[in-house]
Formats: sequence, C-alpha cells, structure tokens
Amino acid sequence: MEAADFIGADGFKVHTRWIETDFADTLTAEARPDPGADTSLIRTHVEIDGKRHALGIPASLLAGLGGLKAQVADPAKAATTEDASTVAAPISGTLQAWKCSDGDTVEAGDLIAVMEAMKMETQILSTRSGLLRIKAAEGAYVNAGSALARIE
Repeated sequence: MEAADFIGADGFKVHTRWIETDFADTLTAEARPDPGADTSLIRTHVEIDGKRHALGIPASLLAGLGGLKAQVADPAKAATTEDASTVAAPISGTLQAWKCSDGDTVEAGDLIAVMEAMKMETQILSTRSGLLRIKAAEGAYVNAGSALARIE
C-alpha cells in the first residue's frame, strides 16, 4: 500500500497486470520458517465430485480433537440401507433435463438425466438395467439424496 503507484503524486497507476509487470520484481524472498517439531502426517482420502483425492493432514492439527475417532463409512452397509432401484440425486440443484422418458428401458450406465447447480452440469447415469419410472419433474429443484427415479 506504500508503493508509489498507489500514493504517487502523479496519480493512481495500478492496473490488472500491475503485480506481474511492475510490482513483483521489487519484492525480496522471505526465508522459509523452520518446520515444526512434529512433521508426522495422517494420511486419508476424500472423494470430490466422484474422484478420490489423497490428503496428508498434520497430526498436530488433529491433536486438539482428543478422543474423537474417525468414522469411516462402510460402503457395503450403505448399499443395504438404500433401495437399490432408486436413482438418487447426487447433488442439490435443478433437474435440467430427462434424457429418457418414463417407461423407457435403460441399461446400467446409460445417461438418463442432467442436473445443474451453480452453472455446473452433472450427468445422472442409470444405476442398473430395467424400466425407468420418473419421480421428479424436469425443472424442479431437488436436494441431494432425493429420489429422481426408480429402475424396476
């Protein structure tokens, strides 16, 4: 904020590429801080948009959580609690379009609908083969986990 381009007598000279073109060369690199005493990481995985990502979380960050234990979802258990014939919304958003009609025969993996949330489209694929029974209207807002259709 003390740069002449901000407060100079000849006016404000900051522009959209100012950092890259005029300012970056005036900075000196700072020394890296010494690493903390505990450098151990707890390795885990998260799923983001259907893709698995590895994380390394510093153990010292989690030390304050005391006796909390990680709860790992059992995919086999989750599958038995939900009706396998239900096609659930993977996100909260608008059901943009059905790509199949009610009563159509679909195969596992077929594109059956498209949802939209925050200008991003998500394809809904058939979870199994069978007869499609639509439960949600095109253009409707649905919450994540809501039944969109059944495949009988």
